[in-house]
Amino acid sequence: MLQLFSFLAIFYISLSNCDPQILRLKSIPSPIPNVEEGAKLYLASNDDNGLLKNIQVQTAGGSFTLDQINVNTANGNAKSIVIDGGLVISTSNSNADTSGLTGFLYLTTKKQADDPAFSVYVIKQAQTVSTTQPNSTVVILNTELDNDALVFDQPFKSSYVTNINQSPGSNLFFHWGFPSFNWNQTQITNQFFENPRILEMFDPDLKTINYTRLFFDHIEPLQIGLDYWYFTASEPMSMTMESKYVSDLVYTTTSVNTTGLVVNDFLFQEHVVKFQLDLTRVRTIGTLVSAIPIASQINVIFNQGGGISAQSYATNTIHAQSFTYMQPETLTINATSLLPGFFTCQYFGVTGDLLPPGTSTPSTTVAPTTSVVTTPVSSYNYKRSFLYSYN
Repeated sequence: MLQLFSFLAIFYISLSNCDPQILRLKSIPSPIPNVEEGAKLYLASNDDNGLLKNIQVQTAGGSFTLDQINVNTANGNAKSIVIDGGLVISTSNSNADTSGLTGFLYLTTKKQADDPAFSVYVIKQAQTVSTTQPNSTVVILNTELDNDALVFDQPFKSSYVTNINQSPGSNLFFHWGFPSFNWNQTQITNQFFENPRILEMFDPDLKTINYTRLFFDHIEPLQIGLDYWYFTASEPMSMTMESKYVSDLVYTTTSVNTTGLVVNDFLFQEHVVKFQLDLTRVRTIGTLVSAIPIASQINVIFNQGGGISAQSYATNTIHAQSFTYMQPETLTINATSLLPGFFTCQYFGVTGDLLPPGTSTPSTTVAPTTSVVTTPVSSYNYKRSFLYSYN
């Protein structure tokens, strides 16, 4: 018997904007609220095409099955359906087959669908993800990884990002979640990776007295274990992405001057980053951390010969920036719980021009943290991408 997820989506023609939506294939609500005419519908799934063929999408523009959009366009973007005059989604799959689906639908706004600088990629095999417009927004939809019982902390979905090709004068920001109807390029409350990093110095009243723009021409492979995320770019750029996870509990950086990333939204084990060092020069190291702990404390510890520089996060913290001057051999990130909640940590280490006043030789003791700046979590309504039961 045909099981209807939705007989008819509630369709609004008004001056208000509709929010984008994520709809899980295993539990699409009925009815689907706030569907905007002219919006686009995307599918992120590596479920069996035989099951996707049994899920029908109907709009005034035609009738489709999900296997028809489970492909990319010629330029590598995800294929989509334009919503016209309402939306009906139905399935002839059994309840058992439906409950085992891992994919999801992503519904944009009309404004996003019409924006030539807004694009969507579904990540499966290795592919180039690129922007050709200035001030672009690129949404990344991940697909289910093959289960590896030997990798205890493997997320359900993950992007493996390499070969970031970015001009030194441009800005690149990674954001968790998906762009809201009124998204913009300068929103920092959900940023978790930035190139360049802006290192700010403050007076006692927290007023900026100077800053340094730190661009990284070398970036470690980035693993982003989220169901979906997006990046904004001020200029055209490209990178390689694939659906892949590599265990990195102990990781050695591939350059002295570099930046990397640790993202967790699932089980977490201690991570150790081993740095390459140039002991002839003073070094600047730092982090950009956001954390929404669940009854846990997350610790970020730089270690230099037994001396440490440490930050701990036990309460909601968004966009906390810190940096100091030292030559740490390692960075250790751990938590007091196996399920610590959501957190991200961009780390970096550079040698060269950023010398503390009066210093001309490498420091052998731990310098104090020179800057810690935090955006209150209340300024951003965090929408978790990870659900333990995919509800």
